[in-house]
Amino acid sequence: MSGMKITKPDGTVVEIDKSMLKSLSPEQLTALISSLTQPVQTQVPSKPQEPATKILRTPEEIWNSGKRERVGLFLANQYAVGVVLETTDIHRDWMESLVSKNYDLYIEKSHLTQYLTRLAEMGYLKKEKIQGRGIRWTILQKLHDDYPQVPIENFHKIALEIT
Repeated sequence: MSGMKITKPDGTVVEIDKSMLKSLSPEQLTALISSLTQPVQTQVPSKPQEPATKILRTPEEIWNSGKRERVGLFLANQYAVGVVLETTDIHRDWMESLVSKNYDLYIEKSHLTQYLTRLAEMGYLKKEKIQGRGIRWTILQKLHDDYPQVPIENFHKIALEIT
């Protein structure tokens, strides 16, 4: 025998040479033949996916949601899309703009890194590890799309009065 020739139900011809057949275990050969001889599954066209409706939240709701959400709102209102920052830059700006006015908003840098990582996993930031330097974060458009833009005076009012 010089090999095997299988014609699939859709008309495609598959040839398997003798050396290939010898190298396959009986289980592999059975799986290969059964996968080649099964009828072609026709996919039923599904309904077009409707775009996800964006849930509009107020800055106050976001601020009251939790620290990660607070950091997201802060980033969206503090930096433009495409800005590249290190964790120390973000922590310094957080400290200068919020903590200097209300110490209850203090976040340790290690905790801030965790919140930034979660935001990156959600697609709001791009995380890039720089050898010997730490992590760089790039602000992505999705952050500005999902978090409301608030004039900086109103942002400080929300951040300092709600807390």
